[in-house]
Amino acid sequence: MIYKLLLTSFALFILNCDQPNGNIGCGLRKNETPQDLKDKLLFTHQQAVRILGEPAHMKDSSSQNSGGISRQSCSFFAITMDSISGKTGAIYFMIEEYNDIARAKDTYESIRKSNEGHEGIKTLNGLGDEAYFHSDNSNFYFILVRKREKVIRMKVNKITSHTSLDAFHSVAREITTAM
Repeated sequence: MIYKLLLTSFALFILNCDQPNGNIGCGLRKNETPQDLKDKLLFTHQQAVRILGEPAHMKDSSSQNSGGISRQSCSFFAITMDSISGKTGAIYFMIEEYNDIARAKDTYESIRKSNEGHEGIKTLNGLGDEAYFHSDNSNFYFILVRKREKVIRMKVNKITSHTSLDAFHSVAREITTAM
Protein backbone atom coordinates (compact mmCIF):
# COMPACT_ATOMS: atom_id res chain seq x y z
CA MET A 1 0.00 0.00 0.00
CA ILE A 2 2.75 2.48 0.94
CA TYR A 3 4.73 1.40 -2.13
CA LYS A 4 1.71 2.10 -4.36
CA LEU A 5 1.21 5.52 -2.72
CA LEU A 6 4.88 6.40 -3.22
CA LEU A 7 4.74 5.30 -6.84
CA THR A 8 1.63 7.42 -7.48
CA SER A 9 3.22 10.45 -5.77
CA PHE A 10 6.38 10.01 -7.83
CA ALA A 11 4.36 9.80 -11.05
CA LEU A 12 2.51 13.02 -10.18
CA PHE A 13 5.84 14.70 -9.36
CA ILE A 14 7.25 13.69 -12.75
CA LEU A 15 4.15 15.04 -14.53
CA ASN A 16 4.68 18.42 -12.86
CA CYS A 17 8.37 18.68 -13.72
CA ASP A 18 9.99 20.18 -16.76
CA GLN A 19 8.70 18.09 -19.68
CA PRO A 20 10.36 18.59 -23.08
CA ASN A 21 7.35 17.22 -24.99
CA GLY A 22 5.03 19.96 -23.77
CA ASN A 23 2.47 17.66 -22.16
CA ILE A 24 2.34 19.96 -19.19
CA GLY A 25 0.37 23.16 -18.99
CA CYS A 26 -3.16 24.30 -18.32
CA GLY A 27 -6.42 25.34 -19.88
CA LEU A 28 -8.33 22.40 -21.29
CA ARG A 29 -10.16 22.98 -24.53
CA LYS A 30 -13.95 23.08 -24.36
CA ASN A 31 -15.60 19.80 -23.35
CA GLU A 32 -12.26 18.16 -22.61
CA THR A 33 -11.38 16.24 -19.47
CA PRO A 34 -7.96 15.83 -17.87
CA GLN A 35 -7.67 12.31 -19.34
CA ASP A 36 -5.05 12.00 -22.07
CA LEU A 37 -3.83 15.58 -21.95
CA LYS A 38 -1.69 15.33 -25.07
CA ASP A 39 -2.77 17.96 -27.61
CA LYS A 40 -5.67 19.12 -25.43
CA LEU A 41 -4.03 21.82 -23.32
CA LEU A 42 -4.45 25.42 -24.41
CA PHE A 43 -1.19 26.64 -22.84
CA THR A 44 1.77 24.28 -22.75
CA HIS A 45 5.30 24.09 -21.44
CA GLN A 46 6.62 24.34 -25.01
CA GLN A 47 4.74 27.60 -25.57
CA ALA A 48 6.08 29.03 -22.30
CA VAL A 49 9.64 28.15 -23.37
CA ARG A 50 9.08 29.80 -26.78
CA ILE A 51 7.94 33.01 -25.10
CA LEU A 52 10.57 33.06 -22.36
CA GLY A 53 13.25 32.08 -24.88
CA GLU A 54 14.95 29.73 -22.45
CA PRO A 55 14.35 26.54 -20.43
CA ALA A 56 11.55 26.89 -17.90
CA HIS A 57 9.67 24.90 -15.31
CA MET A 58 6.05 24.99 -14.17
CA LYS A 59 5.82 26.87 -10.90
CA ASP A 60 2.14 26.25 -10.18
CA SER A 61 -1.14 25.16 -11.67
CA SER A 62 -4.67 25.42 -10.30
CA SER A 63 -8.23 24.80 -11.31
CA GLN A 64 -11.48 25.84 -9.68
CA ASN A 65 -15.14 25.90 -10.48
CA SER A 66 -17.51 28.16 -8.54
CA GLY A 67 -20.24 30.72 -9.02
CA GLY A 68 -20.71 29.88 -12.69
CA ILE A 69 -17.02 30.42 -13.50
CA SER A 70 -14.54 27.71 -14.42
CA ARG A 71 -10.98 29.01 -13.91
CA GLN A 72 -7.67 27.36 -14.78
CA SER A 73 -4.28 28.97 -14.35
CA CYS A 74 -0.60 28.16 -14.39
CA SER A 75 2.77 29.82 -14.35
CA PHE A 76 6.20 28.99 -15.71
CA PHE A 77 9.50 30.45 -14.57
CA ALA A 78 12.84 30.47 -16.36
CA ILE A 79 15.29 28.08 -14.78
CA THR A 80 18.10 30.62 -14.48
CA MET A 81 18.44 34.35 -14.02
CA ASP A 82 19.29 36.25 -17.21
CA SER A 83 22.86 37.53 -16.96
CA ILE A 84 22.11 40.58 -19.15
CA SER A 85 18.93 41.89 -17.50
CA GLY A 86 19.51 40.39 -14.06
CA LYS A 87 15.90 39.13 -14.11
CA THR A 88 14.30 35.71 -14.03
CA GLY A 89 11.50 35.64 -16.60
CA ALA A 90 8.06 34.30 -15.77
CA ILE A 91 4.81 33.84 -17.64
CA TYR A 92 1.35 33.55 -16.15
CA PHE A 93 -1.69 32.16 -17.96
CA MET A 94 -5.34 32.11 -16.91
CA ILE A 95 -8.51 31.08 -18.70
CA GLU A 96 -11.96 31.70 -17.31
CA GLU A 97 -15.13 30.23 -18.80
CA TYR A 98 -18.35 31.92 -17.73
CA ASN A 99 -21.83 30.46 -17.80
CA ASP A 100 -22.89 33.26 -20.18
CA ILE A 101 -21.30 35.70 -22.60
CA ALA A 102 -22.55 38.80 -20.72
CA ARG A 103 -20.47 37.91 -17.64
CA ALA A 104 -17.38 37.34 -19.80
CA LYS A 105 -17.94 40.74 -21.47
CA ASP A 106 -18.29 42.40 -18.05
CA THR A 107 -15.02 40.87 -16.83
CA TYR A 108 -13.17 41.90 -19.99
CA GLU A 109 -14.55 45.44 -19.85
CA SER A 110 -13.75 45.84 -16.15
CA ILE A 111 -10.09 44.87 -16.67
CA ARG A 112 -9.80 47.00 -19.82
CA LYS A 113 -11.26 50.06 -18.09
CA SER A 114 -8.98 49.68 -15.08
CA ASN A 115 -5.96 49.86 -17.39
CA GLU A 116 -7.13 52.28 -20.08
CA GLY A 117 -5.34 55.29 -18.59
CA HIS A 118 -1.93 53.65 -18.80
CA GLU A 119 0.48 54.07 -21.71
CA GLY A 120 1.37 51.16 -23.97
CA ILE A 121 -2.13 49.79 -24.61
CA LYS A 122 -3.05 48.63 -28.11
CA THR A 123 -6.34 47.14 -29.28
CA LEU A 124 -5.77 43.84 -31.08
CA ASN A 125 -8.09 43.32 -34.04
CA GLY A 126 -8.86 39.83 -35.30
CA LEU A 127 -8.05 38.13 -32.00
CA GLY A 128 -11.16 36.66 -30.40
CA ASP A 129 -14.20 38.88 -30.08
CA GLU A 130 -12.19 41.60 -28.35
CA ALA A 131 -8.58 41.83 -27.20
CA TYR A 132 -5.87 44.22 -26.16
CA PHE A 133 -2.12 44.21 -25.53
CA HIS A 134 -0.40 46.22 -22.81
CA SER A 135 3.31 46.70 -22.11
CA ASP A 136 5.73 49.16 -20.59
CA ASN A 137 8.38 47.63 -22.93
CA SER A 138 10.80 46.90 -20.11
CA ASN A 139 9.04 44.91 -17.39
CA PHE A 140 5.93 43.15 -18.69
CA TYR A 141 3.77 42.05 -21.63
CA PHE A 142 0.05 41.49 -21.07
CA ILE A 143 -2.72 40.26 -23.36
CA LEU A 144 -6.40 40.03 -22.49
CA VAL A 145 -8.71 38.22 -24.93
CA ARG A 146 -12.42 37.49 -24.81
CA LYS A 147 -13.83 34.91 -27.16
CA ARG A 148 -17.49 34.13 -26.62
CA GLU A 149 -17.87 33.14 -22.95
CA LYS A 150 -14.13 32.72 -22.31
CA VAL A 151 -11.53 35.23 -21.16
CA ILE A 152 -7.80 34.54 -21.28
CA ARG A 153 -5.05 36.50 -19.62
CA MET A 154 -1.38 36.07 -20.42
CA LYS A 155 1.33 38.06 -18.73
CA VAL A 156 5.09 37.93 -18.99
CA ASN A 157 6.52 39.44 -15.86
CA LYS A 158 10.17 40.40 -15.85
CA ILE A 159 11.06 40.67 -19.52
CA THR A 160 14.61 39.41 -20.11
CA SER A 161 17.01 39.56 -23.04
CA HIS A 162 15.61 36.16 -24.11
CA THR A 163 11.88 37.01 -24.00
CA SER A 164 10.19 36.94 -27.42
CA LEU A 165 7.39 39.42 -28.06
CA ASP A 166 6.71 37.73 -31.42
CA ALA A 167 6.26 34.36 -29.70
CA PHE A 168 4.03 36.00 -27.08
CA HIS A 169 1.67 37.28 -29.78
CA SER A 170 1.90 34.04 -31.77
CA VAL A 171 1.00 31.91 -28.75
CA ALA A 172 -1.93 34.20 -27.89
CA ARG A 173 -3.21 33.67 -31.44
CA GLU A 174 -2.71 29.86 -31.21
CA ILE A 175 -4.62 29.70 -27.92
CA THR A 176 -7.46 31.90 -29.15
CA THR A 177 -7.84 29.83 -32.30
CA ALA A 178 -7.95 26.61 -30.25
CA MET A 179 -10.60 27.92 -27.80
